[in-house]
Amino acid sequence: MIKLLISDIGGVLIKTDEAILSSIETVLRQNQISPGSRTKLLAAFGTSLYDYIKNYLPDGYEDEADRCYDQFKRIYPHDVGHLMTVFDGVDETLKLLKA
Repeated sequence: MIKLLISDIGGVLIKTDEAILSSIETVLRQNQISPGSRTKLLAAFGTSLYDYIKNYLPDGYEDEADRCYDQFKRIYPHDVGHLMTVFDGVDETLKLLKA
């Protein structure tokens, strides 16, 4: 019998916010788009990566979300893995759950 299944590690077991932000900002730079509101971006955390991008685009650039998301998927997580870290206490928690 399966007692525990962890299907989402990003933001749950691994801190991914810096890697996500770096990837989005890289895409915006590549497209010569100035970042929008970081507050709007952070408000979208916990939804979807597409929503993060859509919320970080400045006003008037909403129609760029699909293209930026396609570019984002080529960067994240492959090029930014070095920015991801395990949350404190995860190792111990997983050991306890396994026991």
